[in-house]
Amino acid sequence: MSHLQRPAESPVTVVGTDGLIDALTQLGRKQRIAAERVARDLGWPRAGLSVLRVLGCSGPASLSDVAAAPEVDASVASRQVGALADAGHVDPDDRRTREELSP
Repeated sequence: MSHLQRPAESPVTVVGTDGLIDALTQLGRKQRIAAERVARDLGWPRAGLSVLRVLGCSGPASLSDVAAAPEVDASVASRQVGALADAGHVDPDDRRTREELSP
């Protein structure tokens, strides 16, 4: 068999894979809906929930640490931290981020 050929797949494998992909898609959708609801109830930006979780678990963290945990680009983490800072939920201090959650 050349490296370009795939082994024949049984219908069971294909159906099992499709079912898993469907389940993961539904799980992701439900997670987004739940995150939107939590963020709305708390008055926080939804995208900032992962930042607040990182800070809640680790305490002060650099922007690169904040970006690394949810595996996002530093520019994305920077926008999320900026939105949280604008809303008064975090306080950027000397290129580090401290958790200061609003009551």
